[in-house]
Amino acid sequence: MKRIVSIWLCFVLVATSAFLLVDVQAEEKIIEIRGSGSDLIINNLYSVAGLETWSNITVTGTGKLVVPTGTIFNVTNIYLQSGSIIDVSGGTILLSNPLHAENVLFNGTCSYFNVTDGSIIQMQGSDGYADTSSSGPYTAFIPVSKGGDADMNITATEELIIDNSTINLTGGNGFDLPKSAAFSSSAWCSGIALSGYVAAGGNATINLTLTNNDTSLTINNSSLNAKGGDGGDAADGG
Repeated sequence: MKRIVSIWLCFVLVATSAFLLVDVQAEEKIIEIRGSGSDLIINNLYSVAGLETWSNITVTGTGKLVVPTGTIFNVTNIYLQSGSIIDVSGGTILLSNPLHAENVLFNGTCSYFNVTDGSIIQMQGSDGYADTSSSGPYTAFIPVSKGGDADMNITATEELIIDNSTINLTGGNGFDLPKSAAFSSSAWCSGIALSGYVAAGGNATINLTLTNNDTSLTINNSSLNAKGGDGGDAADGG
């Protein structure tokens, strides 16, 4: 049978005063290293060009990440440090993990978090896994049977605007077991009680907080979606 999955969608609106636009332009500097494929630490201005693929991104307190129109920033996780600036102005950020049952994270504290001009942020938790090329039970794969979570948890201290843009989060799917046969069990077996998270779908969580009481968190003409992953089929095929 399908397992029940949890879907959390949370907006924490701390600021309640009148809307105020603030200029987010920081002093522009040129980053020294360009390239793709590994971790990236952003200490000053970094403007994405074309299609870039990285692993873990850290935007430090002096860093500014710009994702302009027509560019794609394909990464695993993004971590924000206090004072950082995020300016997604028409580009696309894709967050996913190539490993099984892994979470994807876009987390931390920044000064400005602006997603505007038709931008897209898409986060996908990875699916659960088991090697079913031989008969079960598949005890060894219980730890990676669950779908990974997609978690966006961002606190902005100065400004948070999402305008004419889309944010989609999807949890990974739990692993579907093959049906058991007459002389072969495909059930999850551990010798102890199984938790409800075995082969469960991953959660999807959006948590946005603005702590500046002099302006309001602004979401205008935009779509924010969070969908939990499907739980995996049990060994009875249901």
